[in-house]
Amino acid sequence: MACIMGQNPQLFSKRVLLLERGKVSSLPNTPPEHYSNRVSAVSPASIEMFKKLGVWKRIQSYRVKKVDRLRVIDNCSQAEFRV
Repeated sequence: MACIMGQNPQLFSKRVLLLERGKVSSLPNTPPEHYSNRVSAVSPASIEMFKKLGVWKRIQSYRVKKVDRLRVIDNCSQAEFRV
């Protein structure tokens, strides 16, 4: 968000301050031995923003895959969610 704001011509006269909590961690250069089953959704608008920032190709190199079907089961109830 701070990068996009910093590149916006309407905000050139403004200053952007980014506050981060905790240590900065770098992305690994090699894939991990075991992957997490965590899933993140990225909207088409976010993809365009990442492309404008020049980081989308790097993001894609970290196991980004299109999801056509998803089934989510909650272990605390009988609820199911299918996409």
